[in-house]
This record gives sequence, structure tokens and C-alpha cells, in this order.
Amino acid sequence: MDWKIRPESFGGILFSEKLGMTVFVDKDYMKFLGEKESELWNQEKNYLSTPLFIHLNFTNQCPKQCPFCYSDSKPEGNRRLSFKEIKKIIDILSEMKVFSVAFGGGEPFSRPDIFAIAAYAREKGISPTVTTNGMFITRENVKKCKVFSVIHVSVDLFNEKLPFEERSWHKALQLLKKEKIRVGINFIVNKKSYSHLEEICKYAKKMGIKDVLFLRFKPMGRGKSLYSQLKLSHQEYINFFSLLRKLAKKYKIHPMIDCSFLPMAYWSGAKKEILNFFGYDGCVGGNYFAAIDHLGNVKSCSFWGEPAGKAEKIRFFWENSSQFNFFREWIKNPPSPCKECPFLLNCRGGCHAVAKEIMGNAFFPDPECPFVVEYNKNKCFLSSEKF
Repeated sequence: MDWKIRPESFGGILFSEKLGMTVFVDKDYMKFLGEKESELWNQEKNYLSTPLFIHLNFTNQCPKQCPFCYSDSKPEGNRRLSFKEIKKIIDILSEMKVFSVAFGGGEPFSRPDIFAIAAYAREKGISPTVTTNGMFITRENVKKCKVFSVIHVSVDLFNEKLPFEERSWHKALQLLKKEKIRVGINFIVNKKSYSHLEEICKYAKKMGIKDVLFLRFKPMGRGKSLYSQLKLSHQEYINFFSLLRKLAKKYKIHPMIDCSFLPMAYWSGAKKEILNFFGYDGCVGGNYFAAIDHLGNVKSCSFWGEPAGKAEKIRFFWENSSQFNFFREWIKNPPSPCKECPFLLNCRGGCHAVAKEIMGNAFFPDPECPFVVEYNKNKCFLSSEKF
């Protein structure tokens, strides 16, 4: 098995692109693997030496204009990183031993040099993945898509008026599956799409796609103006995971969630030990990953507004930025009800970007966390009977 190995203060991390797996191991296991003692083993850190993954949105160009687009992308775009700038960033990430870069946008395939960018990442020892709406994946270029370790296709079941078989994401998935390229489905969960949860699971089974990533709708980009109309209700958040479990069992898919959904998962009775084992953590911004936008700015989270600085200095900001430290240090002195919550170390307060947008203060707990909603309603923390 082709594993990449990186030392950390606690021991090390193993990464397998083929298995799509990241494993944290202790110092003894690193020695068992034949790894030499690292200077990191003499340090005490509450964060990794460098990111595991980077979200790189290298263009804000996209012709599709989805009403809930997080990045508020434009048909023409107003600026994008040049190939030379991207190569420089990839060189830095390679030196930092970053395992994987997830390319996004806008629409990444709107760039003719997307395949050259992914190939360069591979050349530098980084596993490239990409998220796409599928519009630019064609019979002519689909074989080139094999350069990616996995392609996530964003599926929108209800906003397009085209016949189903003519929708760009469906045609892209057909082409990619025919070439035996590993694919997954991304599906944004909001008020409008909630009633389509079974439909998307049924579609995934029909297409032979196991991995479906359910993304929480957030008040970002164009979605900000529609947030009050499209956000889930408290009851829908409460019901979401019990429904998802039933659908996963019925259609035999592998449902995944983004980190902002962790508060809702814990409310539903999900066991933190199981979620931990499979790598389902709460907010990991500034801990496991960082984001770089189409202007070349580095942030601790893709949904965070203000940048920490330019990506060329990502190593410095990873160690010294107050923004990154905010994400890492938040759990040391959290407000109620988080400080009383048994899931604090796993959830880390829910989505700080959502708290910042809705409450005007990122220090507040995620206002849509069911525990927080009930706490504010009852003005007391729920008893341990809930757990």
C-alpha cells in the first residue's frame, strides 16, 4: 500500500490516496514503521505542524450562477491566480508536506489549464481533488480527469429546468463513471432541497455512487441574501440525521457530512467515539486545513471573510496568525452552553463562520446548534439524560 508518512508532535500521520484514508498514530507506531525520531516529538502542540489539506479556490469564474453559491462567482470572474502563481503556492505546500489540495472556485474546469495544474500538484507529491458542477467535463477531456484522485460533482435536483438526462452534472457523472474515475456527489442541504434527500440517495444508488457529501447551507456569498428563506428550521435540523441514517441503510450509500453539521449529529445521538474513528470532527479550520481564495489569500476556513495574509507566507500564518489561533484556542474558554457540553472537544462550538454572520461575533456558539437553541429557550443546559 502506497502510504505517505509525516511526523507530528504526538507521533505521525499516514495518508493513503488509494484508500482515501488519513490515520493518526503514536510515536511507538512510527518507530515500528521504521521512521527516525523527529524533532517534533520533543514539542507540545495543540495543532498540526502544517495543514493536512488545502482548499484552493483558484478562480471565481462560473457561468452557472446558482442562487446559493457560497463564493458569489461570476460568469466572467474578476480575477484569478495565474498558473505561475499557483505553481509557486503548490511548491510551498509541497515543502510543507501537505497531503492533498482540493481545487474549487467558481468552476475549476472553466480554466483550460486545470489539468496542467493538477498534474503539477502530482509532480510535487500532492494528491489533487476537485469539486465541479460538471459543465466542462466532456467526452474529449474526460480521460484527462484521471489525474484527480477523486472528483466531487455538485448535484442540484431542483433549480435546473432542463430534462434530467441533459443536466450537466448527470452527464458528467455518466462520463466519469464510464472511465472508472472515482467520484462523489456533493449536495447542499437547505429548505428547498430537504424534501429531495431521498431522491438524491436513490439517484446515487442508481448511478453506483457510494459517497454522498451533505453540505450545510451557510449565509455566505449569494446565499447570504437567501439565507432567511432557505435555512433549515430547528425541527428539520433535529430530524436530519435520523432521516439520513434510514436513507443510508435503505439505499446502501456512504453519507458524509461537512464539519459544520457535527452539532446536529451529536444531538441525534451519534456516538462521538464512532464519529471520531471515522474522522468526523467539528470545526477543523486552522487545525487540519487552511483555505486559499482566488486572490491568493490564505484563511483558516473557506467561509471566513477576512484573510490572514498572502498564501506565499502560509507557513508563517499557520504558526503566527491571530485568525488561526482563534480557531485553535476557542475551546479553551468557550461560552455556555458549549463549556458544559460533553462534545466540546469534538464539536469545537459548531461553525464559527455561521456564528459570525448571524450573531455578529464568531466567539458565540453556533446559533443553529440544537443544544444552543434549547439552551437559549430554557436558559439552562440540558441534563446528562440527553446524552
